Amino acid sequence: MLKIREWRADDAEAISALYRELNKEEKYMAGETAALQNLPENIQEQGNIGLFVIDNGESLVGFAAVIGHKFEKIRHRAMVMIGILKDYQNQGYGKKLLERIDEWAAKNGVFRLELTVTAKNRAAMILFDRAGYRVEGMRRAAVMIDHERIDEFYMARLLPVWKARLNGN
Repeated sequence: MLKIREWRADDAEAISALYRELNKEEKYMAGETAALQNLPENIQEQGNIGLFVIDNGESLVGFAAVIGHKFEKIRHRAMVMIGILKDYQNQGYGKKLLERIDEWAAKNGVFRLELTVTAKNRAAMILFDRAGYRVEGMRRAAVMIDHERIDEFYMARLLPVWKARLNGN
């Protein structure tokens, strides 16, 4: 049975394996999987990062990361990344990971969640749109994959301020 849980220090090797698998499968994830490779170390150094994994009992099959900011003026926002292996997509796990991100955000005084998604990654755009993320801008030819210029959308979602523990924000 699949379980969504917070990462543990002993997941580092499994996260690296997931990173390699996502890179093989997901051509249009842009830089998200590269950022995943060093997340365990960054969590220990920075401390304002939430990392959740989908565990099938034998391996990790998906992740969600939410990366907060230290600086006072932008402490209310965080960057979101999600990756799920193809065999586990379209089963509600993306939605559940986004719910865990919302919980993390509320506990950490974050009420603005941001992400980028390539124009070719329609499945991700649909997932984020259904979760309340809206396109705020487009960066033309922002990503190069196999010599193809691909646009990237900047999306964000505002949580109700009353859900976030504001820490003076």
